Amino acid sequence: MKIANIVLSVLILLFAAASAVFSYFLFEKRSQFVDGWAKMAVAINKSAVALDLNSGTKKLAEELTPATLAHENYADLNNRLPKLEERARQVVQSRDTLAKSLHTIAKSVEAKKVPSKEALCGLNTYDASQNAVVSAIADTIRNRDTQYNKVINLSRNYLKANIDRQALKDGRSNAFDNMEKALKVDKDRRSKYELALSSIAGKVGRDRLDTGKYANSVNVIVNNVEKLRVLQQKTAGDLRTTQNKLRTTEKNLKASDNKVKNLTAVVKNRDNEIKVLKKALGLAPDAKVTIWADGSNEARKLLSGNVLKVDNEFGYISIDLGSNTRVIQKIGNREQKINPLIVSGLELVVVDGSLEDKAKFVSRVKVKEVGENCATADIPAGSKEIKPGYKVYWLPAN
Repeated sequence: MKIANIVLSVLILLFAAASAVFSYFLFEKRSQFVDGWAKMAVAINKSAVALDLNSGTKKLAEELTPATLAHENYADLNNRLPKLEERARQVVQSRDTLAKSLHTIAKSVEAKKVPSKEALCGLNTYDASQNAVVSAIADTIRNRDTQYNKVINLSRNYLKANIDRQALKDGRSNAFDNMEKALKVDKDRRSKYELALSSIAGKVGRDRLDTGKYANSVNVIVNNVEKLRVLQQKTAGDLRTTQNKLRTTEKNLKASDNKVKNLTAVVKNRDNEIKVLKKALGLAPDAKVTIWADGSNEARKLLSGNVLKVDNEFGYISIDLGSNTRVIQKIGNREQKINPLIVSGLELVVVDGSLEDKAKFVSRVKVKEVGENCATADIPAGSKEIKPGYKVYWLPAN
């Protein structure tokens, strides 16, 4: 019995020692658990603080403080911890929405390289991806501003119309009103110019203004107008010259008129003298009197000569016509001596008999040498025999 009590006492002692050892280890584990719980509460609070930062929502960190998350409040964790999960879900949703928006923006601005939505969501790729989007947007804004400047400068410099830069940026409907008005004015003016140029083109040798080859067509018109200008200057010079000649001619005409008046008076006097002479000559007042000219056909028709000598040995004849030969033109009761002009080369007709008695044609001869009272002519080969005493006349050649 005694031994059993000793064994039981030893066992109880061993169990007590084991209980003490286990109690120590349990206390140590509890202490570690409490410290870990506190650290976890602090970590959750810091996460809540991070999620609250600039969120614009109710401060989650104020509900998830280390004190409210302490192990003493274990029973209340089921009400508090789901709020952290919900806030994390909202942040993720906002992140995904923002990533989608950035992706859409990058596509809208036609970025050279559009980041994927996954790259915009990834923690290790977000910075580079969002920088690419921001850079693309900056390039778009810079290009837009460059285009705005070009449009504003073009409108100001070429159309004399001001455009409000802020109105362009704001996208106001009236931003281009001044430019549209200036363009309309310019279009109307250009239409009138083109109509006028087309009209000019038609008048200077070109059917119409070719708007497809505007510069070349205008140059052709300018050249044609320049030619017309030169021609106009020449015409103006010719006109001045003609006007000067006309003035000179008018002066000469005036002088000629005076001469005509004087000559008219002289003619009138001569007419009176002619009337007196006609009366003296026994001619009617309306009789026409023409004095034959020397060597005229009328004078030569009265020529009548004779063959004086025929020299068959030397082949010539002599006739009694010479430089002193004259014919008589009867004018009223007066006679006028006219020189028929017996000259070398004059052709005469030799006949047997007289023209009044149906003379016989013998030959035609040409005067060779002319003296004062006689002339010689060669005997044509093959002519009939010419004899002294044959008559010589002048007859026009057929």
